[in-house]
Amino acid sequence: MNTKRIKRGFTLIELLVVTFIIALLLSLMMPALSTAREQAKTTVCAANLYSMGLALQIYEDSNNQKLPPHYVPSLGEVYDRQGAMPWYSYIAYEGNPPNKKAYQLGKLHREALIDNSRIFYCPSRGFKDTFRDSGKKYYTHDYYVVNNVWALNYPDGKVRLNYNYWLHGRKTFNELQDKPVVFDIIHHWYTISHVRHNTPRGINALFGDGHVTFTIKEDIFDYGLWNGGPNCTQFGGPGHHLDLFEEIIRLLEP
Repeated sequence: MNTKRIKRGFTLIELLVVTFIIALLLSLMMPALSTAREQAKTTVCAANLYSMGLALQIYEDSNNQKLPPHYVPSLGEVYDRQGAMPWYSYIAYEGNPPNKKAYQLGKLHREALIDNSRIFYCPSRGFKDTFRDSGKKYYTHDYYVVNNVWALNYPDGKVRLNYNYWLHGRKTFNELQDKPVVFDIIHHWYTISHVRHNTPRGINALFGDGHVTFTIKEDIFDYGLWNGGPNCTQFGGPGHHLDLFEEIIRLLEP
C-alpha cells in the first residue's frame, strides 16, 4: 500500500517565532557591532595622532628644534601659553584664497609632511550632515572640501580641525615629554569625538614623548569642567575658558 507524503510548509506561528528569534539575535548583536565600530574609529584616531607626532618631529628637526608656534589673531604666532587661546588652537588655515596661510598643525600639511588631510579629523566625528547641532559641522573633514580639494580653496576665512594643538608655553618635544600636545578637540560638549549612547567614552592624546593614549576618566567629563555639559551656552565651553581647558588636559596627564 502506497502512502502519500503530505508536503507541509511553515505555519504562521512558526514563521513568527523564527522572525522573533532573528530580531532578538540582531538586537543583541547591534550594540556589540556598534561598540566594535567605535573602537575601530578610536584606533584610527590614535593612528592619526601618531602620524602627526612623527610629522611634528620632522618639522622640529627642520626648524631649529622648534615646534610650530601657536597663532593668536591679535598677536600673531607666539609660544607664550598666556597668549595662546584654546578656541584658536584647532585652526589650520586662515585667510581668503589664494592667500590662505597655514598655522599650527596646518604647517604640516603646507610642507607636505602630511598629505592626507583626513588625518587631521577623527573618524568618530562623522560628517557635517549627520549632526543635529549645526555647530558640529565646522569640525568635520567634508565641510572643508571643495571640488575634492581641502583647505586652500575653501572660501571661508578659517579651516578648523577637530584636534587641539597645545604647547603649554614651551617650544620643543624635549620640554613636553609628559604633556598632551595634540588631542581630541576640547571646545564644547557638542564637539566631543568619542561618544557612545550619548555618553563620552574618553579622549585620545599625543604626548611629547611620542606615545598616544586613550584616557578614560569620569572626572574629565564632569559637567563643571564643561560649564554645564550639554547645557553649556554656545561660547561657554572650555574652548573659551583657559582655566577649564587646562584643567581638562591636566587630567589627561599620567
